[in-house]
Amino acid sequence: MGRELRQALSIDSWRSLRQPEECQGVIRDAFGPEYVFARWQITREGNRVVVLKDEPLQIEWVLAPAGRFSFGLSDKEWRVVRKLSSEPLLTRAEMQPARSIEVEPFLIMASPLRSEQWQAPDCETIEPNNSLLCSGEQAEQAARDLRSTLPSEAEWEYACRAATESLFWFGDAVPSEDEMPSILGLAEPVSANEFGLCSLFFGEWIGEAWRPSLDPKAQVDPEAGRVVRGGAARFWPWQDDREWSGCVSAFRMPERDTGGAGAAVRLVRRFAG
Repeated sequence: MGRELRQALSIDSWRSLRQPEECQGVIRDAFGPEYVFARWQITREGNRVVVLKDEPLQIEWVLAPAGRFSFGLSDKEWRVVRKLSSEPLLTRAEMQPARSIEVEPFLIMASPLRSEQWQAPDCETIEPNNSLLCSGEQAEQAARDLRSTLPSEAEWEYACRAATESLFWFGDAVPSEDEMPSILGLAEPVSANEFGLCSLFFGEWIGEAWRPSLDPKAQVDPEAGRVVRGGAARFWPWQDDREWSGCVSAFRMPERDTGGAGAAVRLVRRFAG
């Protein structure tokens, strides 16, 4: 990616664009001519994020702009966790070591894949938007069919955090029971993060096999299956007041912990130049 184009897709430059034509032009230069401006998404903080539509497939995408972030659960975040619960439903070692990494810009679906966007037998759907819960193999097939890929762990966490440095993308406190269904994607209006992503917590398939930590040298556990990120909605209404743990931006679990229930699919597209 050329320097000028990457700069145009950096967080500060992207947020400075105010006209749909400008946004559409930058995205087309980087990702191809099929993307058109669809609408503005209002985030939980009241900011506007551009949503683009892939015309042939009618799927909505938002940009995860280029940037640097702290990947994994930081020591600061762990201190917040311990203030929220003395016995959190989190395994600290699985989400560490945290480290700063650079992320190239990519497109990511604004919401998980829905039944009207991809036909799959034997997939459960979740209201209110008919989001699909699929097997890992079905998720891979959807990615192939829709000319996309499953996100990496770093891409998913970066998009979930959306340039925040708090325990959750919505801060360091657990929202009220009235607000939580909207954040989880189980009620309208759906609450969006600062990159424009909604419904992040059904549990989502990652394109990588499970490793017991974020250490790049950690070995793959062949019995654990894929990585699944963000799983708090599968437990709602929470029977345990610690189940907010599935909303932690760094939260990760192995496929074997899903109990065969499947997970949602949120696809990404990377720079093709």
